[in-house]
Amino acid sequence: METFNNPCYLLEFVNMADQHGLTHVGDAEPHVEMSVTFGQNVQLNHSLVALGQPREMRQQYLDFAVGRNFRKSMLVHQARAGEVTVSPDMERLADLRWAGHFTEVESPAEAPKDSVALRNHKNRLVQTSDTAVLAVMRTLTAVWPASMDFQTLLVQTRPELEDAEDDEAARKKLLEALQTLFRLNFLRFTLDLSAYETQEAIEQDAPALIPGFSHIYQQRKNPEFGVGTFNLWHEAVNLQLKEAEAFVLHSIDGNRNRKQLATLLRDALHRGDVPYVDGKFLKGQRNLDSLADKVVGKLLGLLKQQGVLF
Repeated sequence: METFNNPCYLLEFVNMADQHGLTHVGDAEPHVEMSVTFGQNVQLNHSLVALGQPREMRQQYLDFAVGRNFRKSMLVHQARAGEVTVSPDMERLADLRWAGHFTEVESPAEAPKDSVALRNHKNRLVQTSDTAVLAVMRTLTAVWPASMDFQTLLVQTRPELEDAEDDEAARKKLLEALQTLFRLNFLRFTLDLSAYETQEAIEQDAPALIPGFSHIYQQRKNPEFGVGTFNLWHEAVNLQLKEAEAFVLHSIDGNRNRKQLATLLRDALHRGDVPYVDGKFLKGQRNLDSLADKVVGKLLGLLKQQGVLF
């Protein structure tokens, strides 16, 4: 929505910031500041070309190497310039809380026999045979969309780290697994408790949508309504729901459990208020409990996967 757009090189941007008493810190997505994120060839070539260069020049060379034409830069006052590191301190990953959602899928035919294929909630595929990486993904999936601190994650994954001789070795393997997933940008992270760990969310006995989601989803039927739907990890969520699913959506308010939601849908289907997900009306039909429960269960799973359900 900017009035004008005047692209420039990173070095030019850094120079302009310097003229206004500011220092460039790095990108809001720190993994893109690391050459290893883009593969061994880029890492090797970049290390040779950027050897001994200032941090900003190293990043400019990396932009050239990967063809980057868009950055989300962070700035601080020049008084804090001495605190800026050359690259992300990967040891600090142990200070953060982590979150992620993964679903195991059938491995491609060309995949190694011992590898496992998974897709995250944004449908990105990852294949790995690393037990530590798998343990992290499965453990975080169990609590998604909530986050988990490093120590709790270590306790939960410790049984899967069978080849770790002691607790220190297990901690090292977990940190390496987080570093791998961090570079791939498969996880969400936060320093403090995420919005999903609020007391209100913890005390919910029935599923509840994140604040405002149902209202905004309803308003989006108007093509002139310019607000999108997002989860509390600040990710865009684009759901295309059937009429029966949308009917249930507006009743997911923390006051009804799954069985009660299914009963609402069953009665609506029986009255002919909404069609089933296949588009057919079931007015007057009986024994709709299993069909309604199936729709509700699938919908709740989808909403949780997208991070819009507590």
